[in-house]
Amino acid sequence: MLKEKCSFCRELELDDGSDRCIFHCEKDSWVTKHDPSNDKFDLGTEVIYYWDEEKVQKFWKKFKKLIEKKDLSKEESYDRFHGFIFPKIEQDTFKNYTFNCDLVFTKDCIFEGDINFFQTIFNKQIYFNDCKIKGKVCFGKSIFKDRFTFNNMKEIKEVFFKHAEFKEKVEFKESSCKKVDFENAIFEKLADFYRTKFYKVNFEKTDFKDIAVFSEAEFYCDVDFRYTKFLGTSIFRDTVITGKLDLKNSIFKDEANFLDIKLSKVESRETARKIKDSFEKQNNIIEANKFYALEMKEREKELEEDLKKGKNFFEWLVFKIHGISSNHSQDWLLALFLIISFTFLSVFIEKIFNSSSGLVDKYILSLIMFVGITFINFYIANTKKAYYLISIFIYYFIYSIFTQDWLLKCFSNKLNPFSIMTGNEELIFSALIYKIIIAYLIYQFIVSIRRNTRRK
Repeated sequence: MLKEKCSFCRELELDDGSDRCIFHCEKDSWVTKHDPSNDKFDLGTEVIYYWDEEKVQKFWKKFKKLIEKKDLSKEESYDRFHGFIFPKIEQDTFKNYTFNCDLVFTKDCIFEGDINFFQTIFNKQIYFNDCKIKGKVCFGKSIFKDRFTFNNMKEIKEVFFKHAEFKEKVEFKESSCKKVDFENAIFEKLADFYRTKFYKVNFEKTDFKDIAVFSEAEFYCDVDFRYTKFLGTSIFRDTVITGKLDLKNSIFKDEANFLDIKLSKVESRETARKIKDSFEKQNNIIEANKFYALEMKEREKELEEDLKKGKNFFEWLVFKIHGISSNHSQDWLLALFLIISFTFLSVFIEKIFNSSSGLVDKYILSLIMFVGITFINFYIANTKKAYYLISIFIYYFIYSIFTQDWLLKCFSNKLNPFSIMTGNEELIFSALIYKIIIAYLIYQFIVSIRRNTRRK
């Protein structure tokens, strides 16, 4: 008597109690769910799933026998696991096992439990595309001698590649993973992570010996390439990182492309310096200047820590003034704003002392003007550019009312850089201080203009 065939594939024999074979049948009956909330004697909180070990072992025994069939066409290889519903894969199932055939898992494949290919050798390509995986994925200490593909994989819980070796091209594109671990992994050829979303990732001690592509990848976490080696070209174009990026202990032996990277924070000054250097090597000076400013801000943080320990006060002071005056020679508009505002202040004070008011009143009024304008300038420094223009308009209005100099004649004579540099008139101390401040700000203005327009 002929045995009935699977209603799905029409080839394999039925599994017990099902109208489908062991590969295509539903696996719900293979699992027993234990919920501690339903057991008053169980103080645990995690739901535990117990698989029918006998059925699982039977499945993988038949699977190994199935894949021994060789000389399949490309189409047959891609359809081989069509509609398969896989149970869990234990660590020992494929430990020290060698696959000599292509493994192609497409959107029709469902993995009901964890996937564990620990210490496994893949002599042919392994291909995951748009599969449904409900458990964790582990390729720890595995060796991939052919191409590895993991594309369009959504809502993956965890993927582990610790100590894995990839001999050929790797595609890990347009996927979404809550946790990925590449610690001590080695990529011999191209590694492409295009448009993949990472929510927690570990690249510690990872070696990229060829091109590494992170274009349009999104990292919703801190990213630390600790002791990672980029021996080939690395591409971070349009990469999004919402957490901190740390390249302090990473090694770049070849060109790195960070064009249009969207970066919230850098973990260290060294990270900003490396990105700045990559832009400078490409003669992209404008982008390099942005990360130069970040580098300076991180240096300022370092000096603030030293200051708490009672060290490097004057170096911290220089950095602070440099940042406030021009955002470390990056913001020419800020330098121009300070030049104009301090010139208004100088003329204000000069007019006050030339008035008929009492000496005490002159000092009090001058002090109020000095503190007020200085406070406003420092408060809005490195903020929105519109605030600079609004403040200048307010200063001009008050100045014109106070001095009746609507055409800014006194202001222009005071600001004239040639008179500042060549004037032979006698100076009082306040005028000397003004000339020093304006000379410094004009220098910062020129340097900022040059940094934002120069070409190599």
